[in-house]
Amino acid sequence: MKAGSVNFTENDSLGGNFKASLFKTLFKDRRTLLEGYPAVKKGLAFPEPCLKFGSSTYTFKTTEVVDKVNCRFENKEFVARYKKDTGVWDLSFKQPLMSGIKALVKYEERGAAPCYVFGVDAVKGPLQWNAKVNPASGQVKKSWLYNCNDIAKGVTFAGDCKLNLFTLSDFSKCKWNVGLSYASGAGLTAAAFNHNKIVTVNHSLNLDKGTQAILELAASVGDVKATSPLTVGVAHQYDKEHQIRVRGNQKGQVQVCVKKDFSPSLSVLFATCLDASDPKNLTRVPAFGFKVCTKS
Repeated sequence: MKAGSVNFTENDSLGGNFKASLFKTLFKDRRTLLEGYPAVKKGLAFPEPCLKFGSSTYTFKTTEVVDKVNCRFENKEFVARYKKDTGVWDLSFKQPLMSGIKALVKYEERGAAPCYVFGVDAVKGPLQWNAKVNPASGQVKKSWLYNCNDIAKGVTFAGDCKLNLFTLSDFSKCKWNVGLSYASGAGLTAAAFNHNKIVTVNHSLNLDKGTQAILELAASVGDVKATSPLTVGVAHQYDKEHQIRVRGNQKGQVQVCVKKDFSPSLSVLFATCLDASDPKNLTRVPAFGFKVCTKS
């Protein structure tokens, strides 16, 4: 028997246009049920080392591609990063300016000329938004989220966009997402539409006290096809130390993940993926991916 290393094809229409996008928070149950599976191809993944000195928390990352250190103290954050493959580096600092507003200043060394990035994170009542701008390159990233509980209980709107101020006349170069979610006794329903003209809808619910399920559909109304039109997932908390998650898609790929808690601060996840569309694949020796997770 040959060892199998099938990789699960995920739907990529809900990832947001940048890491800190608020748009992604519309799909909070999706993160729990469909994301975070250890990739078989990567084998073994370790967490970034995290240390506490006094009131400060330091996180370190060292790989073949990047060196990074992150320091958090109260509401302040400092990040230094060096990309080994390109030789570029940056430093950033974020801290509160006033109630509900945080400011970001970032220095980027890109070789030809240094760049500066300015950003803001703000919360005002039911409205949250953030933005970053690079005046030299013209690149802007922004996102927003509005909780409509005062108007329509359980409804939340959100969106994001990534654009360049120097090419605003060409709207096709702008990347964006818009969506809404509705939380009710029947679960959480969310829908989104993006610049690739892909419509995505998912619904999650609690089947019982320890079991959750989700169904996700993605369809294209343009030229770009959805990577995974159908995804289903189930998570079951077997006991205090063990959780089992399963997800599948329209290609017949089924991925199973088990989470084992060894202590309140250490967990290990291991997952394998099978291609159920061909019975021959079910006889192969399964390959696993592992992820070690720690928290302070």
